[in-house]
Amino acid sequence: MINLHQKAQSEFDQLSKASELEGQLHQYKNYDPWDNEYKAKVDQLADSAYVRDQLKRKAEDLAAEYLSENRELLQAAKNRMDVLMKKYAIVPNSNDLTSAVKRTSLKGRPFRERLLVGTNFQVLSLEPLAIDFSPLLGYKFNSNFVMGVGGTYRQTFSDSLPSISPDVLGYGVFARYAVIHNFFANVEYSVNAVKRVNSEVLNGRTNEKILILGVGRKFLVHQKVDMTVIVGYNFLHTTNSALYRSPWSVKVGFQTSDMAFLRKKPNASHLIR
Repeated sequence: MINLHQKAQSEFDQLSKASELEGQLHQYKNYDPWDNEYKAKVDQLADSAYVRDQLKRKAEDLAAEYLSENRELLQAAKNRMDVLMKKYAIVPNSNDLTSAVKRTSLKGRPFRERLLVGTNFQVLSLEPLAIDFSPLLGYKFNSNFVMGVGGTYRQTFSDSLPSISPDVLGYGVFARYAVIHNFFANVEYSVNAVKRVNSEVLNGRTNEKILILGVGRKFLVHQKVDMTVIVGYNFLHTTNSALYRSPWSVKVGFQTSDMAFLRKKPNASHLIR
C-alpha cells in the first residue's frame, strides 16, 4: 500500500503538477496586489509547505483511484503483510526485510532475560531411592532456541546415611528448540563418571557417554517459573550400562528465564524520609 502511494506520488511529480501551480502563481500576480483575495492566493501558492501538501493530496487521490481499479493488487498486498506480520514484529519496508525485526528476536533485551537457569530431576528407583539432580545454565539466542551446559549428580538414599561422594557425577551440553504450543525438541550429550559396583579399586569409576534426543512440554507454574517434563531416548545406551537400565528416560524440572529473583530489594531506610 505504501509503495503504491509512493509510486503514484512520483508519477504525479513527473506530470509537472508543480508547473501548473506555478502558472497559477504567475496568473494571480497579475492582479491588483492590494486586492486581499488575490494577495492571499499569491501568498498561499508561494508557500512551499502548501505546494507540497497539494502534491501529496494529488498523489493520494491518484493512488486511491488506481487501487479502486485494481482491487486484486490491494488484496495481494494485504495477504503479503499478513504473512510478514506472522514472522516479524516490525516491518518498516516490506521490500527490504533487512531492517525488519522478527517476533522471536531478543535484540535489545538485557542479558539476564537471555539466561535460562533450572534443574531437572529423574527418579531411578524407589528401593533404595535413587535420584538424578541435573542443574543447567543456558543462553537464549532467541525466544525459541536455547543452548547451555549442565551437570548430573546422582544420590542414593538408603537406611544408612547417604555418602558425600555421589554415585554418578557428570557434565555435558544441551539444546532446546520451541516447536509449537509449549512443546520443544530437546537434545543432551554428557559424559558421566559412574561408581563401580563391587570394584576392588577404592572409589573406582567408569565413564559412560549419553546422547539423548527427546521432546518436552513446558507448564507455567509462576509468572517467572516454568515446569518441564522431558521424555527422551538414549542412543548410546548399552545392555550392560551401569548408568541407566533403560534407554528411555523421563525428567521433571523447573526453570526460570529471568534473574529477577536475584535483584537487590530497595533498603527500607532509604524509603523513609
